[in-house]
Amino acid sequence: FNDRVIADIIDLFMGVPQQQEYVEYANAHWKELIDRYQPSVLWNDIGYPAAANLAELFSYYYNAVPEGVINDRFTQAATGDGPPDPAAIMQALAQGMLPTPPHFDFRTPEYAVFPDIKIEKWESCRGLGYSFGYNRNETVDDMLSPVELVRSFVDIVSKNGNLLINVGPMGNGTIPPEQAERLEALGSWLSVNGEAIYGSRPWTRAEGTTDSSVGVRFTRQGSDLYAILLDTPPQPAVTLHDLSIPAGASVILLGHGAITAEQHDNGLTVTLPSPLFDAPAYAIKIAGGAGS
Repeated sequence: FNDRVIADIIDLFMGVPQQQEYVEYANAHWKELIDRYQPSVLWNDIGYPAAANLAELFSYYYNAVPEGVINDRFTQAATGDGPPDPAAIMQALAQGMLPTPPHFDFRTPEYAVFPDIKIEKWESCRGLGYSFGYNRNETVDDMLSPVELVRSFVDIVSKNGNLLINVGPMGNGTIPPEQAERLEALGSWLSVNGEAIYGSRPWTRAEGTTDSSVGVRFTRQGSDLYAILLDTPPQPAVTLHDLSIPAGASVILLGHGAITAEQHDNGLTVTLPSPLFDAPAYAIKIAGGAGS
């Protein structure tokens, strides 16, 4: 449909075919997928013809999958007399965003995260390295370490986000060992601390710190609060700054059990077991600590 060479981000939008034949072709693909598979998510990537009636396509989807969701990449950039605005595109990309489409249910910042809690749902998407798909030139030095992966994931969840990680199989269909190692590390951490993640929601704030400058991220499950330490504290006694909990609330270190806690004017001091082996993050559950 279009032989334009894609050399930069502006070409990417200008290269979207705009012929009516392509509109019908693209819509037919989506409708076939919807009819056959009733997908939970419509995940388009980057562009869509400006002449397409997305309201009609989205209505078709929602009528078939009422609980379905649509991502924010059905971007319709005008061409011809109204070319994409390079400045607007570059500004959006600098924020990890693409130009705003006419409708979406969740945001998809790429290789980027938000600095605070977002009311609307969002999902950070990235590869473990710099590439989507397998790239034999990438080494472990180009990838998130297992520790960085866990901590990034916790940070994203605390701010109402999901993490979409790309894993690229090699030509023989197997997952590269370096990628498998990172996924297994995340799975091992979740096997102990998943209660603080699965089904959780943001608390009133996402971030905190301790007296030893260890970062803290908060999540909640109903009235229960989870304070997740993004490092192994240097001492068993840890004060979480500016944190108050109800009198008599039970405090538990996930994977261990009950721990002692003492409220002070400047925060909550908990005493962790000693010695404490190094881990990417530790999750502390405070029953009733999230409030109503």
